[in-house]
Amino acid sequence: MIKPTIEQKGESTQETLIKRQPLFKNTFFGRQKSPEYVYEWDDVNIQCGIGDSIVDLSYTVLPQGESVIFIRNIIGNVHIYVPYEVEVKVCHSAIYGSSTVFENIDYKSYNRNLLYQTDQYDHAEQKIKIITSMVVGDLEVKRV
Repeated sequence: MIKPTIEQKGESTQETLIKRQPLFKNTFFGRQKSPEYVYEWDDVNIQCGIGDSIVDLSYTVLPQGESVIFIRNIIGNVHIYVPYEVEVKVCHSAIYGSSTVFENIDYKSYNRNLLYQTDQYDHAEQKIKIITSMVVGDLEVKRV
C-alpha cells in the first residue's frame, strides 16, 4: 500500500492508494493469455512488441458499467472472447491486417480505422470497450 502526501491549501493529508498487480504486462516478445480459471476483472491497458494477445472474458465477471481493454501491438494478433450477455464497442486501428468482429470480416486492410458497436451498447448495464492499435496483425472478437 502506498501513502503519498497530498498538499491542500497549506494542509498536509494522507491519501491511501492500493497498488494492484495487473492481469497482463507489457511485453516486447511473446504471447500473452488470460488465465483459464476464474479471475478477478481489472481493465487491461498493455503495449506489446511482437506476439499475440488473448483475452478470454468467459472466466471473469465484468462489473456494472463500462470495462476497457486497450491493446497496442507492433506485430501480432489480438483475440478477444466475449460472453453473449455483454454489449461491445470496438475501436480498431491497423496499418496492415484483417479484422473479424463477430460476423463482420474485413480482409487484409491497409491503413484503416474501424468502429463497431452492438445496438444496445449505449443502454447496457454491462459493456466492454475494446481499443486496439497495431502496425501489422489481425484482430478477432468473438462470442463464447
